Amino acid sequence: MLEALNPSLYNDQITALERRYKVQLPQNIKLLYRWRNGQTADESVFFVSGYRFFTLEEMLLIRLDAEKNNYKLKQNQFPLFGTTTGFRSFICYDQDGLYNHHPGEIFCYNHNEPFDEDIAPSLESFISAINRYYENTPRKLMDEDFTIYFYGTKRTY
Repeated sequence: MLEALNPSLYNDQITALERRYKVQLPQNIKLLYRWRNGQTADESVFFVSGYRFFTLEEMLLIRLDAEKNNYKLKQNQFPLFGTTTGFRSFICYDQDGLYNHHPGEIFCYNHNEPFDEDIAPSLESFISAINRYYENTPRKLMDEDFTIYFYGTKRTY
């Protein structure tokens, strides 16, 4: 998986994309993309089970597409991970808490389904849980689906 991650973005690259797409990114999203700029477009490699980690530009283009096609995504909801072929499903950062009244929460948006679900209380806790999975699971036991516990319930990805 690590070999599929793109190099980080520099501050000036992030700023240029913010200007081009007329958006002000939250600080923690900038930090995420300073770490790595998503992953390669290989749809057979997933950062989170079944979901690719979008490059910053892909994420911003998906937001524009959502606005044009009147998807349920709102202005300050950022699709960081997802699928781009066929059934569209995204793991999103909700800056203002528009989805579940919890600013900074992570939720799963399903374009073709009548429901969404909250996943994690913050981007930091979500990434930390994924890191723990990768650190503590022997490579030979890694599967396409894995379980992370939030909100007192388990979530399988």
